[in-house]
Order: sequence, then C-alpha cells, then structure tokens
Amino acid sequence: MGASDLLKKVAIAANSLAASLSSFYFQAQEQIILTTRA
Repeated sequence: MGASDLLKKVAIAANSLAASLSSFYFQAQEQIILTTRA
C-alpha cells in the first residue's frame, strides 16, 4: 500500500511538472514568434 501511494504521488508530481514545463514552453514559443514578427 505504501509503495503504491508513493508511486501515485510521484506520478502526480511528474504530471504537474510536465504540465508546467509544456505551458512554459508554449509561452516561450509565442514570445519568440511575436518578437520575430515585430
């Protein structure tokens, strides 16, 4: 039980980290597109 709980917590943490990284990446891409067009 304890090990699966830990795995769930790790999976949730990795998931939220990936989500924040991808949103940061998309924001950076938009920023680059805007600056290259200007």
